[in-house]
Amino acid sequence: MVKAIVRNNPKTFFIWSPMYITDHTPERYDTYAQSKVFEWTEPYLRMVDLWDMARFLLNPGGGGLYHAPIGGVYMGKAMQRIWNEVETCMQE
Repeated sequence: MVKAIVRNNPKTFFIWSPMYITDHTPERYDTYAQSKVFEWTEPYLRMVDLWDMARFLLNPGGGGLYHAPIGGVYMGKAMQRIWNEVETCMQE
């Protein structure tokens, strides 16, 4: 479904970054990685993989929800990486 939306709207710039806040298990990341979603390229699409940050949200013993505060460190770092992609595309 997402691929169809992106491909049918070539004048719209998309930045897609799966967020792992509510399901931050390695299995969730593996699902994305195995689907090869991070290898998908379109001229107007940027994929931002935040797993390198999200894996640190794992609770000891596994599972559970992590409530990232609005404007917190995690959100700030994630948004900086997303905005970096916007700026890069504006220069292209």
